Amino acid sequence: MTVSQFLALKRDPMFPKEEIVRMFEKFSSPDFRDATEPHRFLAGLNLPLYLTTNYDDFMVRALNYKYRDPKRVLCRWNQALKNRATDDPTVFEQDPDFKPSVPSPVVFHLHGYVPIEESLVLTEDDYIDFLVNMASDPALIPAQISRALTGTSLLFIGYRLADWNFRVLLRSFARFMERGQSHLNVAVMPLPTSRESTQEALQEHLTRFYENIDVRVYWGTVKEFIRDLENYFQKFPD
Repeated sequence: MTVSQFLALKRDPMFPKEEIVRMFEKFSSPDFRDATEPHRFLAGLNLPLYLTTNYDDFMVRALNYKYRDPKRVLCRWNQALKNRATDDPTVFEQDPDFKPSVPSPVVFHLHGYVPIEESLVLTEDDYIDFLVNMASDPALIPAQISRALTGTSLLFIGYRLADWNFRVLLRSFARFMERGQSHLNVAVMPLPTSRESTQEALQEHLTRFYENIDVRVYWGTVKEFIRDLENYFQKFPD
């Protein structure tokens, strides 16, 4: 984020976003034949809504791999996006009557989608603008998605505790995560990388911090979480 902000100031605000789009053009899909690949595992769950802060389309590809019909929706967090009629046929224009379902789930790109440069939340200025706009315009989260966020558990995968996008995500969802009004939320986090003498104290502190906002932390890798969750499903199939 700091590097992208430097490039935006040195060149122009769109330069780092254009570079990100070019970089992502070289990326290939993960191997969805691997049962422990996180996108494939999530696509195998009977969920009607997937919210991602990644710029790629791996979640949509994984859902297609599992023979589901996903609808991609963008968060139109800035004026340029609100005024822009996307010409990307893979982006679904949110219909207020459309209800996400297991056969046809929504993949909601909160921080943008790589072919559409204006949609990317990338620089420090972008993150600040995103938070300001989210606070001033609750309609940026479609009603169907707002209801889903309020009435179910949230699972956060792929973040580190120090990640700006995770902290912004929690701030953005603050109104959906009122204490006493939400279900159990879980964040999968790698163990803090600090000196062994301080790691246990840091882990305990961070666990208590996230419990205060109704987020329970699973300390481990994503693949370890998938393995443990599959073991749980086998023991309690219902």
